[in-house]
Amino acid sequence: AAAGGGDGELQSALADYAAKPVSSQTGELLLYEDQETYFWPNSEDFIVRVRPQGSEVWSSAFRINQPAQLSLAMKVVDHEGDNSLRVFDIFARPSGANMLVYVEANAGEGDVRIENRSRFDITYRQLSEQQENDFAVLKSNQSVMYIRQDPMSAADLEVKVVGSHSPALVLRHNEFFLEKHAVLGDSGQSETHFFSVCFPDGPQRVLVFLDTQEQADIVAKASAVAVKSEDGNPDMSNVSVYFTLSLFSVGLSLIDSTPNEIAYLSLRGRKAWEWHLPEPDSWGEDWRRFSYTTQKKLDAAVENFHKTRVAIVAAEDDMLVNISDMTLNSKKGEMEEAQVRQKSAPGIWMEFIDSERHRSVRLHLEHLQLDDQNTDTYVPIVLQPAKLTHGAPQLPFLKMLYIDVKPMGKRTQADVTVHRASLLVQELEISLTEQFLLRLAALASMDDRLHEDVDMDTDFEYMAKSPLHEYKQQGTVSGKSAYKLLELHPLRLDISFMMTGSDNDDGSNIVRRVLESVGVVVAKIDNIPLRLNALILRDVFCPNSELTSQIVSHYTKEGVKELYKVFGCLDFLGNPVQLFGHISTGVSDLYYEPFLEGIQSMAKNTVGGVTGTVSGITGALGNGFAALSMDRDYKKSRSQRAMRNKTATQFLRFGGEQLARGFLDGVEGVFMKPWEGAKQEGAVGFLKGVGKGLLGMVAKPVGGVIDMTTSAFESVRAAVQGSDERKRARPPRPIRPDKVIRPYSLYEARGAENFRSLDKEELHKDRYFVHYFLNDAKNAKAKTTVVFTDKRLLGLANGWQKTLFDVQYHCVQSKQILPGKGVEVKYVVSGKVKTVVIPTQNDRVARLVLDTMKEIEMFSIDG
Repeated sequence: AAAGGGDGELQSALADYAAKPVSSQTGELLLYEDQETYFWPNSEDFIVRVRPQGSEVWSSAFRINQPAQLSLAMKVVDHEGDNSLRVFDIFARPSGANMLVYVEANAGEGDVRIENRSRFDITYRQLSEQQENDFAVLKSNQSVMYIRQDPMSAADLEVKVVGSHSPALVLRHNEFFLEKHAVLGDSGQSETHFFSVCFPDGPQRVLVFLDTQEQADIVAKASAVAVKSEDGNPDMSNVSVYFTLSLFSVGLSLIDSTPNEIAYLSLRGRKAWEWHLPEPDSWGEDWRRFSYTTQKKLDAAVENFHKTRVAIVAAEDDMLVNISDMTLNSKKGEMEEAQVRQKSAPGIWMEFIDSERHRSVRLHLEHLQLDDQNTDTYVPIVLQPAKLTHGAPQLPFLKMLYIDVKPMGKRTQADVTVHRASLLVQELEISLTEQFLLRLAALASMDDRLHEDVDMDTDFEYMAKSPLHEYKQQGTVSGKSAYKLLELHPLRLDISFMMTGSDNDDGSNIVRRVLESVGVVVAKIDNIPLRLNALILRDVFCPNSELTSQIVSHYTKEGVKELYKVFGCLDFLGNPVQLFGHISTGVSDLYYEPFLEGIQSMAKNTVGGVTGTVSGITGALGNGFAALSMDRDYKKSRSQRAMRNKTATQFLRFGGEQLARGFLDGVEGVFMKPWEGAKQEGAVGFLKGVGKGLLGMVAKPVGGVIDMTTSAFESVRAAVQGSDERKRARPPRPIRPDKVIRPYSLYEARGAENFRSLDKEELHKDRYFVHYFLNDAKNAKAKTTVVFTDKRLLGLANGWQKTLFDVQYHCVQSKQILPGKGVEVKYVVSGKVKTVVIPTQNDRVARLVLDTMKEIEMFSIDG
């Protein structure tokens, strides 16, 4: 059982029901928001109820022993007698041998939306075996979101026409249909008719009542529930399959054979505000999202409503949103009142409908992100949607609509007849480094045995048995497809590329390293704005290969036309394209926006563009000198600290640190590099170390001065334009020295991330294993973080900032458990025996710490 988000005040409780009075219920279980636990009902029927914390009223009963999805409407009555209506969604899904029951705030949807578009007033109620429900009235031209009062009864709706002697209608609203109903007058004879259509509207079912057959046919045809047959009568048996797939988040981890996590691809959902359109848009959708700015306004208004009591929010296009009754109006009264809703848009949403004449597929990918999981990378996010501007709508990252037409009789010449195929992709930011591309290339060819085991003799024997022209035909024959409309919307890409230099610090080829450093400076490209125009084809009838060639040719030509921007986005040239883009945006805002806002935008974009140009030039030079230093540890430390820079203060601190480190590391390298080289390779290594030390003595101080200059300009830009707080979808996966791929642990991933943030030279070559939080036996409030690496045992306090002890495994002399105190470790340092106690009152935890040390020693390099 789990309580979900979506409502900050949501606190749900489950209780055993089993048809007993409320006073005799047992097994009540409290669940706070985002909490989960195991629950064993006392009832054999697995019947439970829920209620919000603080309310005295329980919901209707429902079963949790089988997959289900339902909404519960309940009155929330507090101790003071005030009541309000709350709606919760219940999801029951199998999870291994258990059933996962998920409770969350309703996203504005119900069992069915009933719309009375007829001229009659109607009454309706649920047919239930458990309880007698009262009729509710739905007048003409009104609609209501209907939720069953008894979730365990069938989805049968009893409907009557007000003032008619017709018998009650029984409609099953969980099926799609079109039906004709008679309305009887006082004489008992049929006077007129009305129609009902039940169809899907995205994830929401809709039951609409209409006056005429023509209206019903239009609704049925538009919703793809029914296709009019040859004799003109509706045929509701035509829909064979309808389903939706909804996944809030999906992640894909890419791991090589080392093993190391190379990349992580994530699809995530998010919340969105929408308003109901008077008629479907060009995508056939009834709901349209507000702009990014309006979304933020609505979120803030809802969050502060209990304080400010302000319900009216100004939206785009002179519209006003009332968050109290969730309606939308125009300031000038030019539009009819529309409904507003906030929904939890899933990361992946797909709808599939298969009818006699059509198949339709809708696909939404809400938010896609590809992360470089290498811990030393300068660019942690490889691919993501571009940051939205204030007036841009917050649309899904990808929208796809595909509708094909089935042949009525014999199949036509086309293999596929497509009524419409549309694809829309939002603007993308793509940031690449040559190290990321090399790792992907190595991953693609990591198993050379596949090429070695190919049996070419068998293939030649098989080919000799068949005519050669069959193989030619297999590669050239392509079926034909007919497209009434093929619509590929404009594609906007912002591409960046950076060379970081080789990870190999071998100094044997100085000329190669100098050339590589020049490449790092020259080959840094920042935000190439590629704009590829749309491709719209109508009445297409051609072979698939020809259509594919036409699409490839279109985007090739569009890419060639944008090629000149590559040279204008080189950082060592100052990125003039980006500079002119900033200035043009400021000038445009000065003309179109209000005067004060235009002046502010002009100033921000001008300062941001100029500082970005200067920092781009100096940043490219800084990367070049870092690559020229031939010090892998120096480059790693520099990149990790640079990744943490978001604000102006952080940029300034980074610049000062780099200036100091450049001079200190440069002088230290003159003495340490020859010693390290001699230790590894003898005399040859000593000579290499001398060369590295002398080169680093020049490259590191100069690079430090340049980094300080770059950080100064970046701090100005961050202060003026603000910082971009976007980050990885999750921290990189830590893999232990035993190279076993375990299920992802966010606890361990954050521990590894905190360990990498420890700015200590002696820890740069250590590999994180695991960490534990332990309580001190003497002081219950004092907590010690024990970190295990492949070389040492660390004791940290004050949020990983203070080092309590540092014990290398090869120095450990003995270790034992002290009951009620922790683990005693004796180790030798400079010929002296020292003792440290890892504090914990729990002997089971002490055993875990001891076993972890033994496990690590099996894989320790020095142990």
